[in-house]
Amino acid sequence: MGPCEFFKYCQKIKKWGLDRTIKVLDRALLIRRRQYYNITGKWPHNEKPAAG
Repeated sequence: MGPCEFFKYCQKIKKWGLDRTIKVLDRALLIRRRQYYNITGKWPHNEKPAAG
């Protein structure tokens, strides 16, 4: 594997890692919102959750 290929591979891993991190954070945020909703009966900042 040449340096160029290795660099491309690293980029791929970085992007994958970032996508995963964002998904995990989104999920955590959704759970927090649900808890907030369960406690207060309203969504934070008057937002409705996306379907899912």
